Amino acid sequence: MNATKSEYRPDIDGLRAIAIAGVLLYHVEESWLTGGFLGVDVFFVISGFLITSIISREVREQRFSFEAFYERRIRRIIPALFVLLAVASGAAFLTMWSEDLNNFGKSLKYTVISISNVHFLDFTKDYFNDDSYRIPLLHTWSLAIEEQYYIFFPPLLIVLHKWKRTKSNPVTTVGAITALSLAACIVVGYRNPASSFFLIPFRAWELFAGSLLALGHFSKPSDKAAQTLSVLGLSLILGSFLFVSEHNFLPGVSTIPAILGAMMLIRSGSVTNRPWPVRMLAMKPFVGLGLVSYSVYLWHWPIIVFSRFFLTETLGRNLSILVASLFLGWLSWRYVERPFRRPGVFQKKTVWICWVVATGALFFCGNYLRFYKKSAGHHSAGTWLFRQSPVALTLMEHKEIDPQFNPDIKKPSDPAKARAYGDPHANPTIAIWGDSHAAALLPEFDRQAKLNNKAFKYFGLSAVPPIPGVVVEGSGGGAGGDMDRLAYSDRVMSELLQNKSLSTVVLHARWSRPIRWKNEDKKTKPPKFFGQHFSTQSELDAYYDTRIRATVHTLLNAGKRVVVIGPIPEVGVNVPDTLLRQHFQGAALSQTMDASGFYNRQSFVLNTLSSLEPNEQLLVVMPHKRLLEGDRVKVMEDGKPLYRDDDHLSGPGGYYIGDLLAPIFN
Repeated sequence: MNATKSEYRPDIDGLRAIAIAGVLLYHVEESWLTGGFLGVDVFFVISGFLITSIISREVREQRFSFEAFYERRIRRIIPALFVLLAVASGAAFLTMWSEDLNNFGKSLKYTVISISNVHFLDFTKDYFNDDSYRIPLLHTWSLAIEEQYYIFFPPLLIVLHKWKRTKSNPVTTVGAITALSLAACIVVGYRNPASSFFLIPFRAWELFAGSLLALGHFSKPSDKAAQTLSVLGLSLILGSFLFVSEHNFLPGVSTIPAILGAMMLIRSGSVTNRPWPVRMLAMKPFVGLGLVSYSVYLWHWPIIVFSRFFLTETLGRNLSILVASLFLGWLSWRYVERPFRRPGVFQKKTVWICWVVATGALFFCGNYLRFYKKSAGHHSAGTWLFRQSPVALTLMEHKEIDPQFNPDIKKPSDPAKARAYGDPHANPTIAIWGDSHAAALLPEFDRQAKLNNKAFKYFGLSAVPPIPGVVVEGSGGGAGGDMDRLAYSDRVMSELLQNKSLSTVVLHARWSRPIRWKNEDKKTKPPKFFGQHFSTQSELDAYYDTRIRATVHTLLNAGKRVVVIGPIPEVGVNVPDTLLRQHFQGAALSQTMDASGFYNRQSFVLNTLSSLEPNEQLLVVMPHKRLLEGDRVKVMEDGKPLYRDDDHLSGPGGYYIGDLLAPIFN
């Protein structure tokens, strides 16, 4: 950190070792240390303390320079990061399918401009999602937080130092910002955990906690108090690592013990007679790991992501990941970090030029990978690894959505302008109304319609079931406001009632989502319907049941023939990706996968749909009876995946249940 030899704190490098050990053990195998992800929070405290110490000292000595400060940051962070990004880009280009490669390219672009945290908030929605293990650069969210802190904090601190004697006390201002950020983290985290996890306004308090230490907000403890503080601090950190998990994690609240523990250890290390935990952290093994912790952090996650793809999950694989992360981290520290951090090795002008050129090159690389499929063409969209394997190409090609059956269902549109499918010479007489699950069946609907010289119109909106009055609050993310989404369902119903030529209406959705969230969501509280308030799950269920029945009867009373398609079993894992891993690991491809939770999750919806009493004007289709084999769901047929992810049917999946859909069109 460019500190003089007398200012160096080896115990802080030891604290870094504790932090990286927690992160590494958690990511390699979650059960080894369920709260190890809090090591990142410890890193934030350390960064806040060191950066504030440097700036404050240089300001007091009247030698602070923004140019010099950011040059040091570039030397410290960028070389190792950019080398990792270059290597990861090459690995991605050789081994990733076009969709994942495109996503990698997008994340690469945002990483080099220090806003990957914002990107991953939108892309993943949940850091703890199982799909996180498909994102090689996900860990750069924390680097983005720190880099954003480096942008806004130094000017703030300079202003506070200049106003110190007349208008403001830096400690008071920073303390107030810390309190506000923590309060916002807790409040926002209750409603939107992902935002409080990824965005700097809700993370800043962790960095500012370290800043408060550096600004002298806490008095120097006595030797006896330091002993108590250090033991308690180490206990809080290790206790958090052991007892916090993704399942009981509350943003802000669950982080406080680890933050306090880091603060206590840093503060207790400032006394002359250092307590034993501080002396322990200053020992060579801890210091050595702390010195390479940044590079180990950079390399460990891409190693985990790529190795999970090719290697089966065994103790040997996990231990190999640990060794590889430490070894590559050491190589990066020894041959990249250290040389670039020495001011005499590269001149200031060279550093800035290299940074600009490397940023531009990686940004261009990210942009190329982002649109690789478009530039390479559909048949060559598989990268080198996939082109060596027809099985892999087959699995991934059925993961893709055919552009002609990929309507824009993200934002509400005008139902009167709904797109027609099927026989282009026929007048549409059928309406397909639903969410993305209905859209997934469009290829099969289109095939069936053409076989019978029929045409249909598709009315769909992602995450919104074909039930007026039912919109899960905030479920659509950026796909229009809740009010617009609610109004869309009313407009579709109005269009169907007015359009006499649309004599058949097909209703299909991910029926359980509005009352049980998505199966992959880690939420325990009942969803909230926009515009409605329920005190219990049973009240919500009763309202949903009433709205389904009211929708069906409204259409029947208008003279429509109604077809209700029941729920598609949710697999719980991304089927093509899982099969692909099995293929490259040399294992037999699973023909079925576990679906033991289907009836428990869908029982309420199944009861509602089964009680609709089918007749000549009402048909109820239950696809799960075709797809389920006991407690397992069929995922392969004739070497083709029946799902394109964890819950949407693929083209072959729609064809597999096609005979159940045939009565709609004949």
